[in-house]
Amino acid sequence: MRASDVGAVGVADLDAGSPEQIYSYVTNGVRDVIHALETQAADADDEPVQSEILAALSLMQARVAGKQEELRAAADWKDFTVALYGETNAGKSTIIESLRIHLGEAEKRAQRGRYDALMASHGLDEESIEASRRSITRASDSVAAALQRGTELETQAQSELQALEREVDEQKQAVAVATASRTWWQRMLGRFKRDPQTAATAALQARLDDLRTRQAQERQQLDKEKAAAAAALASAENELGRRLRSLPLLVEHADGAIIGDGRPDFTRETQRYVFDNGGAPIVLLDVPGIEGGEAGVKAHIDRAVQTAHAVFYVTGKAARPQHGDKEDGTLEKIKRHLGPQTEVWAVFNKRVTAAMPLRKPAGLFATDADGIADLDTGLREALAGNYKGVLPVSAYPAFLALADRLPPPEALADAAQDRRGARAKFLAEFEADELLDKTGFAAMASHLASMAMDAPRKIRQANVFKANQSLRTVVEELDLHAISLETHARKVVTETKAAQGQVDMAATRLRSSLRSDASDALRTFETSVRQEVYGQINDGLSNDALKERLQASMTRNATALQEQLAKASRKSMATFQDSIAKTTERFQKHLKDLGELASGKMRDAPAASFSLDLKIASGVNIVGLVTTAIGTAALIMTGPAGWVIITFSAVGLVISLAKALWGLVDEDFKKAQQRKAVDENLEKARASLKDDLEKSERAVMEALETACTEAKARLGLPQKDIKAKAAVLRLSTTRLDALSARIDTTLA
Repeated sequence: MRASDVGAVGVADLDAGSPEQIYSYVTNGVRDVIHALETQAADADDEPVQSEILAALSLMQARVAGKQEELRAAADWKDFTVALYGETNAGKSTIIESLRIHLGEAEKRAQRGRYDALMASHGLDEESIEASRRSITRASDSVAAALQRGTELETQAQSELQALEREVDEQKQAVAVATASRTWWQRMLGRFKRDPQTAATAALQARLDDLRTRQAQERQQLDKEKAAAAAALASAENELGRRLRSLPLLVEHADGAIIGDGRPDFTRETQRYVFDNGGAPIVLLDVPGIEGGEAGVKAHIDRAVQTAHAVFYVTGKAARPQHGDKEDGTLEKIKRHLGPQTEVWAVFNKRVTAAMPLRKPAGLFATDADGIADLDTGLREALAGNYKGVLPVSAYPAFLALADRLPPPEALADAAQDRRGARAKFLAEFEADELLDKTGFAAMASHLASMAMDAPRKIRQANVFKANQSLRTVVEELDLHAISLETHARKVVTETKAAQGQVDMAATRLRSSLRSDASDALRTFETSVRQEVYGQINDGLSNDALKERLQASMTRNATALQEQLAKASRKSMATFQDSIAKTTERFQKHLKDLGELASGKMRDAPAASFSLDLKIASGVNIVGLVTTAIGTAALIMTGPAGWVIITFSAVGLVISLAKALWGLVDEDFKKAQQRKAVDENLEKARASLKDDLEKSERAVMEALETACTEAKARLGLPQKDIKAKAAVLRLSTTRLDALSARIDTTLA
């Protein structure tokens, strides 16, 4: 099957009018590509290699299917969804809360309605609370006045009572004195006529009794007034207390309830807000921050960016995101999370807490122009065509301009979180609409509203792109692996050729060494025999004795030749064996190093859905093969015991007698003839030995060449293995790439 045929595999039912099919389309397409590879015929030798690649691809297929299912579960095909994504405390929630107020999000309207209802039902408005405080003041004043009147009344009563009591006492004393000075007759008359002084005393006592009664009545009335004043005070205090205790009820319904309080990771779960947007609905997702305790919110972040059709990357820094050192930095997280998005906007949220920067004629963001340009460049490099641009805004002043449901400080657990004062300061200098313009918020809100005007196309494009992007990620990873394998294969081929050449060179050196060993042994044999027999000829020797001595010398030196040759051959073959062992060791080490390098590059690649372990069979066992061949060669070179003797027996010794009679007359002539006979016999023996040694050498080299040929074949196995893997991987990459291209043209 050709790679171009993949478009027809299992995807004939693709319907551009039903883009929701994309997930099963991708999953089934990957499955069909792998199935096509499985059913494709392979050489018997390549079947294990193909099986290994297919096993890795099957794991990749399972991961692709899982990713498609994730995307299917997270996808929204109805409402255009924008995720606000960014660093912790970048102001995402502030932007969203401001948009909720400004664009009249339904839940926000209901929330503000509940705030107003609580204010009305519990009397939590400033006027009611102030009225309670005034009531307390009046009641406190009444209590104080009653206490003051009581003090004054008591002082006056004591003064009046003491004066009248003194007057009564004085009158009683006067009566007593007068009574004591009366005569008998006066006392008798006193029984029939009331004494004026006694009457005066009775009148004073009556006045004293009346005073005490009146003072008791006044005290009773004052106690009633005090009780009433205290009750009024308690009632006013209770009312104020009730209102103050009810104030915290406002907090959860107040403007800004979703905004963080400065703590890291205030937003722990993705929050969803729906805007009618004039009949073109927009959903905003408030995503947890990508810094801080990110591990606990990773699933929420992943799902939010999978759902979103566009993303606002919110940052408080007018600079490009930073790379990480040992761990992923902001830029790496942005690439990972936002790479599959079709529309990404950067929102630079400038932190402004005072009105002064807003007074600048050049505008709030004039001093940030270079930083904004750097941010724009960095994100464009990271996200390419999916990145659209920067939207500058200062959300906090915009929020204060919009937020008119803010609880008083008494409602807050931390008075430092009071926003009323800050709002008053901004509105003291600027109108609310003016603040929205100066902060860039009005422009950003208008841009957001316009984004949903072509929602159906954008939704389809974003969802299809994400589904296809998961496939593209696999294709790119496979392509990196294929390139790495192909590069690795070329290096292995180079190493293999070098190792095979070294085997040939070792064999050539061995042939030369064996020939040199044989030549040296023959020369030693010839020289030793000649020296021994010539010495005996010089001492005088009969022809029969010469023949016997020559035979003995040749036999003895032939045995020495055999031993010398065996020793030299063993050394040469050991050198050859050592050379082959070192070649093999170097080759295996180079293969191992190359494999680790290739595997390391694959591990360093940004792969998440596919991995291939480069377990190339580098352990080529050719040493044992050569060792066996050398054992055979050694037997050939040394031969069976006595083979040299047999050779000499076959040659025979011939001592010429043609001129033997002359030797009886001339001793020098005789010795010369004997030396000549020795030379002639040595030449015959040498020629015979040389012929046998050359035959042995040929037999040895034939055995070793067979072993070397097999050794070179074994050295070639790793390159065959890696080339086969690269071919299968390249084929699968090509076919999956064709599948992705078809998605682009049919559904995108």
